[in-house]
Amino acid sequence: MANAAAKQHPAKGEEMRQLVTSGRAVSEYQRIAPILDFRANDAIDAYAFYLLAQWGVANDHRADVTRTQAAAVRRQAANAYASIASQLATDALRQEFAEMLVIQGVILAGAHEAAVRSGDDEATARYAALARRGGEMIFSINPAEIILTNRGFQSK
Repeated sequence: MANAAAKQHPAKGEEMRQLVTSGRAVSEYQRIAPILDFRANDAIDAYAFYLLAQWGVANDHRADVTRTQAAAVRRQAANAYASIASQLATDALRQEFAEMLVIQGVILAGAHEAAVRSGDDEATARYAALARRGGEMIFSINPAEIILTNRGFQSK
C-alpha cells in the first residue's frame, strides 16, 4: 500500500513510511484498543482489530464499532488464530505478526478516514476496493457480503 501511495502521491507514501518507522501506528492502536475493550499487547485482539479495519474500509463503514460487536469479532478471531499461531514457530514471530496486523489495520483505516474527511470520493472508493480484494483472502468471501452484528461477522 505504501508503494502504491508513493507512486501516486510521493508525500503520502513518505507519510505512511514515517507512520510505520516512527512507531506511530502502534501508538495509535494503543490509543484505540481500549475503546474496543481490546488489549494493546494481545495478538488475538490485534487480529480482531485488523479484521474490523479490513471489513470497515471494504464496506465504507463509518459508524463506531460497539464493544459488543468488537467482543464478538474477538471471539471469532480467537477461533481462527489458533491455526495461524501454529504456523509461527516462536513467540517473537507471533508478536511480529501481531504488530504487522496492527500497522496494516491502522494504515488502512487511517487512509480511509483521511479520504472521507477530505471528501475524496475517488480515494475512498479506491481504498474500499483494495480492502475488498484483500478481504477476500482473509474472509474467503467478498467482505461486502458480510455484515457486522452483535454476534460478530455474519454472511448477508
